[in-house]
Amino acid sequence: MLRSLLILCAIGAAMFAGGFLHFTYSLPSKPAPDAVEGDGIIVLTGAPSRIAVGLDLLEKHCAGRLLISGVYQKTTGTRIQTMVDGDPALFECCVDIDHDALDTIGNARQAAQWAEEHKFSRLIIVTSTYHMPRSLMEFHRAMPEARLVAYPVPISDTPDGDWWRSPQVARLYLSEYAKYVFALVRNRIDDLT
Repeated sequence: MLRSLLILCAIGAAMFAGGFLHFTYSLPSKPAPDAVEGDGIIVLTGAPSRIAVGLDLLEKHCAGRLLISGVYQKTTGTRIQTMVDGDPALFECCVDIDHDALDTIGNARQAAQWAEEHKFSRLIIVTSTYHMPRSLMEFHRAMPEARLVAYPVPISDTPDGDWWRSPQVARLYLSEYAKYVFALVRNRIDDLT
């Protein structure tokens, strides 16, 4: 009995490790294309570079409107605009701030509501490279009819493929993989019920 349990644990650990390696090596390694277009851009907060990338896409007219989702309650649009040295006129006309989303599921729900309000069907999703698989899964679940365009933002201080050289990045990837597996299992269970 104990031996069988140990074998099952070893198999489970090997599957988790293999899945983790597959996850990390399947993350986009090339920069996102410059030529991308959609009806709207959705930036998931978490790293300042994400917002700057989203604003750059808006300035390049890749879409007509931008939603910054998951913003801390006390952070204003003016504060964000100042932090990223954004164009005040662009913020005034074309940037929406979501203070309600607390996690990736919340981001997807708020984005779905925003897209519906604006009649958007093609959305550019801007988030970190490691966060993109789970984000796309949650966004597809929240708005299955939408066409989602991934625009991954790499971690600036980690060369492609060298995530394992940085314990901090390795922990970040491992944490995100665990969340991804949990979300995958949760979605499968929801589909069965």
